[in-house]
Amino acid sequence: MAKVLDLPAIPPFSVSETNSLAQRWDKWTNSLDYYIRASGISDQKQRRAILLHLAGAEVQEIFETLPDTGEDYKTALEKLNAHFNPCKNIAFERHVFRQATQRADESMDAFVTRLRTLA
Repeated sequence: MAKVLDLPAIPPFSVSETNSLAQRWDKWTNSLDYYIRASGISDQKQRRAILLHLAGAEVQEIFETLPDTGEDYKTALEKLNAHFNPCKNIAFERHVFRQATQRADESMDAFVTRLRTLA
């Protein structure tokens, strides 16, 4: 018999904070994936409903304006990913990576983690 878990909900995604929107969206969807897996939800329509419910009102408003969002979780997530992860400027991303230096108060482990994130 499966054990029912009482998991706390993840906080809604804030669209109003425009800095590092794509990175924050990726982190939020990873948290959502962990939440859905831990909940044991396999029905695609239910996953889609949980995605939109936990994302919050701001994301729901954006989602309603997107074309062809489908009825399943995968399609809805793909549409939101396309919206929040626009095409990247490769030359600029290289520049940001090459300009990264270790901060005075940053440990070596934290610096390496930040470099991996930039890469």
